[in-house]
Amino acid sequence: VMTRGEDTPENMLVPEAVERNARTALRTGKPVVLYGPTGTGKTTFAKQLALKQCVGYSLHTATPSWTAKDIVGGIGPNLSPSRTSSIKYQTELGAVTEGVRRAREFNVRYAVILDEITRADISQIFGPLYTAIENRNQTLIETDDGQTIELDERLSIICTMNMSDRTVNELDNAITRRFAMVELNEYEDTDRQTLFETWVESNLGDI
Repeated sequence: VMTRGEDTPENMLVPEAVERNARTALRTGKPVVLYGPTGTGKTTFAKQLALKQCVGYSLHTATPSWTAKDIVGGIGPNLSPSRTSSIKYQTELGAVTEGVRRAREFNVRYAVILDEITRADISQIFGPLYTAIENRNQTLIETDDGQTIELDERLSIICTMNMSDRTVNELDNAITRRFAMVELNEYEDTDRQTLFETWVESNLGDI
């Protein structure tokens, strides 16, 4: 978990138009997908964006075994020591619902970064989330103490997506309709020069 003050960025290392599009989407409560080829700085920008927009964030990297439980939570075994031999089950929060809990508990803006989501089956892992994005009153999960968790306006969802092997047109339109798609790829020459000069000044200024 990263919080403001720890590695807070001084300058965004992306063109101004890209930053503006992403921040505008988050301010209006829309989840963001940062997409582009490998090496375009999607994860770094996601962290910078989270710390600019929120007090803190958590980072979760997708795997092929991810399910909707990793996003919204579900029922799992209680692994705490027990005097009985019977297995007890409890509600486990997912990446997004845990982010909502933290935003509520501390009454702050909080971000959840879902990194490299193309490693997982996007339609499967985001199924319940799609419904909640369109209906903010939709309960994602109910905790063991009876607390219901819905999407919260204080939570920002930022995803990164490697598009080396796919195009946006190949994606399920469910995600392109509900998420703001922000490309980190096609920079103008002046933007590239600005990025280079910013990086040199930030990293090599004393050399």
